[in-house]
Amino acid sequence: MENKMKRPINSRKMSRFKPPLKNVITGFALASVLLLASCGDDDEPAPAGETTLGYLLYTFGDGQFITASDTMFSGVVNVVNFENALEVAGPFTRNGGVAFNDGFYAPSNQSGDPGIQKYSINDNGNVQADGFISNASAGAFGLISNTKGYYVDITRSTTALQTFDPSAMQRTGQVDFPTEVTQYVNNSVANINLSSVIGSGNHVFTQINFQNAGGNSVYDSTFVVVVNTNTDSYEQLLIYPNAYNMEGGTVDNNGDVYIRVQDSNPAPGLPVASTEYARILSGTTSFDMSFGTNGIFGFRGVIDDPGTGAGSIGALVAGEVHDGIMYIRLKSDELVDISQIFEVNFDAYVVDMNTGEGFKVQDIPSSGFAAGTLENAKVIDGLAYYPISNPDFQGYYTYDIVTGEVAKAIELQGGKPSALVKLVDTE
Repeated sequence: MENKMKRPINSRKMSRFKPPLKNVITGFALASVLLLASCGDDDEPAPAGETTLGYLLYTFGDGQFITASDTMFSGVVNVVNFENALEVAGPFTRNGGVAFNDGFYAPSNQSGDPGIQKYSINDNGNVQADGFISNASAGAFGLISNTKGYYVDITRSTTALQTFDPSAMQRTGQVDFPTEVTQYVNNSVANINLSSVIGSGNHVFTQINFQNAGGNSVYDSTFVVVVNTNTDSYEQLLIYPNAYNMEGGTVDNNGDVYIRVQDSNPAPGLPVASTEYARILSGTTSFDMSFGTNGIFGFRGVIDDPGTGAGSIGALVAGEVHDGIMYIRLKSDELVDISQIFEVNFDAYVVDMNTGEGFKVQDIPSSGFAAGTLENAKVIDGLAYYPISNPDFQGYYTYDIVTGEVAKAIELQGGKPSALVKLVDTE
């Protein structure tokens, strides 16, 4: 099978970073339309001190539902047929939320009000709502521990990061940004946008963007505020020149932080800038300038048709990094016009973030972006789950991160994939 790797991967990575097998393993012969099938034993044992509580599947489209199972969902699934399916009202939700230990945190509550809603699995195996923090600005949020989280609420402040207790689901205060940050608010700045909250180790990183009245960045730089989570205080401001803010990012399981940036300043609403990543290594609070080219990595050398223009290659949804390998959906041709986000050619890729080499997983079908799913690819129990939304299929395919095997894992009958997560007890 063809891939884009141009030089050998080092031996430590080789067993984990390989193209998929040619034949797709369907696993669907005995699937039931009404019930999910058992997934069997996991390839990777749970870490010491960690107990699996269950899995949640969040779907949207034909109504919005959150469903729990004590084993991973598989086969043909219609969540409406599950007695424990919790119907959720509210906005069109293409990216339903994130899991952290025993909780699933969604950006709106069951009634559709914006904020941070925590869901969990109760002793009866049902999904239950465990607390809600109202936030009219629907800002980004991130979690550090079972008792410490951070979120953006611009109705309270555009130059402070809010703090909350995820166990009690209560706001606990805020971290104010000092003059080192506010000095960049000049007469050209009409809006201040805090666009992401990414936690790793003893720090949380949030992007701050200074925008003019037209919605463009005033400065040709990415600004990242670093907060010390031990003291809940401002620590420093990171500035990377010639790269523009863009919402989102991800954290490797080793603690390395990947922050999405743009290499040009497009007009509002037009994603015609290349989406790239900066990296902050675990335990540090500075950009890793050895990463990519001068500290910035892009995907043009990985996708099938990199093109020659200035358009984005379409890494519009952050992938997940596991042991230095990013599992991500990329648009397989140059994105130079906003209308192209309706094309069904957002594909599954595997990229080694240390070498810059990668390939498209040929046996995973293409997905739509607009009117499709914004769900991230994610690694659960040794499998990278890629969300797929196209006219012929809604659900998930898996890529085995050790063997490279591809399987059709979950086919939804009714609804589209919004989130698939695993909840664990770490006590």
